[in-house]
Amino acid sequence: MSKGSSRRVNYSFGAIYSRRTKQGKDRWYLDYRDARGKRIQRVIRHAVSRQEAAIALHKAVQDIFNAQHNIKPASKPVSLQEFADQYLERYAKTNKRSWKTDRSYIKTMREYFGDVQLAEISSFQIEGYKATRLEENVKPSTVNRCLAILRKMFNLAVEWGYLQEHQKPKFKLFSEKDNRMEMVS
Repeated sequence: MSKGSSRRVNYSFGAIYSRRTKQGKDRWYLDYRDARGKRIQRVIRHAVSRQEAAIALHKAVQDIFNAQHNIKPASKPVSLQEFADQYLERYAKTNKRSWKTDRSYIKTMREYFGDVQLAEISSFQIEGYKATRLEENVKPSTVNRCLAILRKMFNLAVEWGYLQEHQKPKFKLFSEKDNRMEMVS
């Protein structure tokens, strides 16, 4: 690349390009549009490679999107262990008469998930938890009660600012059709 020439890489949400300085170093720039459609071009001083410039572009566009849609970043990462304590103290003890049952269900979740960050728990891991509980001869309805508590914990984590909505794992409960007792007349 000769002095004064530039390399440009276009993405659907913006572009990055580099220019060579008089000293012969490559300097990377961002080129994107803000929420109002105004063009923004700026240098990324810390970027020394195309990948670093692409990451900076992605972050800049993501920040605009988050601001436009009023999405706030999670306050701080929290483990399932820490959040379970907060759930019991701040929610279950004050809102549920069955909080002691919740505590016993949470104990099994803590044993399975360990000290994993709440945001790192995936749908796959929850399916593993379900399978493990069934192998321990726990009825599907009991597993459903545990999963209902876990779902409530994830919803509260979003509400309290520990997670973003898209970080909540999706999972299904077991069918309890076979669990019903028949009424004899």
